[in-house]
Amino acid sequence: MMYPIYVKLFDAFLNLLGAFGLMPILRTYFGQTHLNPLEKKIRWIFLTIFSLFTLRVFHLGFGLSGITRSLIFLLSLGILFSVFLYCETLLRRHFPIWLKYFALAGFIFFFVGLIFGVSQEIWFTQIFFIYIVLIQVFSLSLCIFRNRADYSRMENTLINRNIVALIFIPMFFISDLVIFNIPVLPKMGVLGGLLMGYISLYSGALFKDKAMAVRNLIFVLVTAFGLAFGVTILARTDDPYFMSRIMLLFVCLYLAGTISLTVMKLESKDDITKFILAIIEADKKSILGFLKGVNSFFSQVDRKILRSSDLEIYNETTFQDTFAKCQTHLLSIFDIQSFIQLGPSDDMKTQDLEKLEKLKDMLEKNEMTYICQVGISQAYYILFNVPLMGYDSLIRIRTKLLVDVADLIEK
Repeated sequence: MMYPIYVKLFDAFLNLLGAFGLMPILRTYFGQTHLNPLEKKIRWIFLTIFSLFTLRVFHLGFGLSGITRSLIFLLSLGILFSVFLYCETLLRRHFPIWLKYFALAGFIFFFVGLIFGVSQEIWFTQIFFIYIVLIQVFSLSLCIFRNRADYSRMENTLINRNIVALIFIPMFFISDLVIFNIPVLPKMGVLGGLLMGYISLYSGALFKDKAMAVRNLIFVLVTAFGLAFGVTILARTDDPYFMSRIMLLFVCLYLAGTISLTVMKLESKDDITKFILAIIEADKKSILGFLKGVNSFFSQVDRKILRSSDLEIYNETTFQDTFAKCQTHLLSIFDIQSFIQLGPSDDMKTQDLEKLEKLKDMLEKNEMTYICQVGISQAYYILFNVPLMGYDSLIRIRTKLLVDVADLIEK
């Protein structure tokens, strides 16, 4: 199918917008010194999506073909396998061997097809489309029909949230495959990539308040529709698909701008200055007074302070030896799961793993994702729920400064 030149330029600009929209997320992920297994997988997903968008800018905007078309197919396969591995990590178990063989056989088939230059053939694209759909259906079915009793409430919530994203987002990428003589409609793969970035960046925050998420979505769609309608009237164009393209452009601009502003806020020097001022101005006569004084410095996360008396329901008064054996002041629920999965060892005895199970249970009951130990003779525990992915290193640095100041107060 032949496209008008302005359609190709529009698609090229949209891919350029998508690439710029994902750059702040990639910078955040690659700037972290500590990533949990899910964040490592999603970082690779965004890297392949970013590479795909960048390549399509040259493919559509500058009329490059041949090798670029083959690379686009390979990057699309890369996204598919990244999502495949991400689903495996979500379930904390390997997919059936037959599904892995099917995925591998498909990859070999398409790779050989690209070598022999048949990617221009319509039948090749149609088989590619069917292959993507089948892999997605199989992967998501295993997530949907999992044994929920094997997972905690927090894990089930995380999996359900990702299922929603992984069902709808690939649909936008599939719209980029024009294989059934569909009229010239907007290619919405960029919308899928930016939506994935938006949802992953806000992680639990979007879905903790479902009403807020729905309100934001409705507001963006209605605003984009209104703006697109106004631009269409002013343009006086005969193109029946002009309005849908403009609406798509406005939604992508909103998502890319929101992602950039959120990352800028995380990296803001003013935010760091406020954090340091909160520590300077806090009461340092006692650890508890100090913690209450800086309670607001984690402005983007939920938090809760526990004392020794709050640990009685776990038949514990302190977890100091557990943190010492883990050689850290801060444990995420992913860190705890990793230690538990490794099983007993010379450094981590069975009783230590039992304490880690108690810490995991504590986090899940309070709907938190991190626990930090502050103090030595009188230990306090701060529980955090971190809604922003890529926030791990920042929270570790801030809590380490808290722990060091608390140690000085105690001395």
